[in-house]
Amino acid sequence: MANLHYSGSFNLTKPPREVTGALSNLSLVIKCIPNVTSYELISESKAKVRFRVDLGDEVPVAELRRVTSDTVIEVTEASESSIRLRVNGRAAGSSIEVTLSIIVEPNNGGSRVNWSADAGLGRLLQMMGRFINIDSMVERIANDTINGIVKCLS
Repeated sequence: MANLHYSGSFNLTKPPREVTGALSNLSLVIKCIPNVTSYELISESKAKVRFRVDLGDEVPVAELRRVTSDTVIEVTEASESSIRLRVNGRAAGSSIEVTLSIIVEPNNGGSRVNWSADAGLGRLLQMMGRFINIDSMVERIANDTINGIVKCLS
């Protein structure tokens, strides 16, 4: 499975404890993810989530530009300063695995959120990389998701 890595940071005016509390609340986080079409909470820390993925105009076949992804999102670690989420599922007939690690630090009365995401893509998505730039496409999806979360928490 091909591995991709992305990272970044952003600032919020809310205190760290409030931010980590919100980020470990899976029902809130799911509502912040763009293009979620449905979800079902399995437990407080685990949910089945279906969302549409816009692969963009660089995909040469129109029918493959918008696909549905069925995933399970799980909060695997939550403390006062860090959260780890694991996403396992399928998109475009291929497996996907993502681990999102978040560290929240105090910053001028608010919070600085540092995140990193490691994504593993199954064979079919890897093969699509011969025709399109999978790395930039996955990075765009990751940034859209982070931006959705920032918007919800602001």
